[in-house]
Amino acid sequence: MIRPVTPSDISELVDIWLTASIKAHSFVDEQVWHSQVEAMRDIYLPNSETYVYEENAKIVAFYSLNDDQLAAIFVAIASQGKGIGQQLIVHALKQRDSLSLSVYQENQTSILFYLGQGFSIKSEQKDEFTGLLEYTMTKSSELLEIVASSIRLLIKNNENKKCFFAHLYPSYTKSVESVGY
Repeated sequence: MIRPVTPSDISELVDIWLTASIKAHSFVDEQVWHSQVEAMRDIYLPNSETYVYEENAKIVAFYSLNDDQLAAIFVAIASQGKGIGQQLIVHALKQRDSLSLSVYQENQTSILFYLGQGFSIKSEQKDEFTGLLEYTMTKSSELLEIVASSIRLLIKNNENKKCFFAHLYPSYTKSVESVGY
């Protein structure tokens, strides 16, 4: 079951985040993650839109959104590989029309997971905190992809329809234009 976070969940989420971060980011000194526990508990999680995944009344995963940014998605180590991460992505896309996220280039397991969920790599940059290279990846909801595809087809078939759809669906048309049509 996926549900919104409650304040009493925060310590469990921090534990999941810490152990999963250390495992997934073995290329980062473990102390980096330990140094962020307080900020995660007191700043990041309370100020994000967070949902938890419960299994047998126990939290085993969560994700956090900041605007359209998937700021965190973590599954307890014992629960990884069971499709929970995929369920969290599907749920997150029901909350937003599109998502973006940052992932370290060295974290090949996560990159492959996100690619498998339909994300694509949009840019590369250096993470300010660790100095490591990371990718920005994005994905649009299925509805947005269907509408964008329809708009592209109509534009291709009749340039006048571009103005019609731009008037009716400005946010979708803007999204289509941002990826090129």
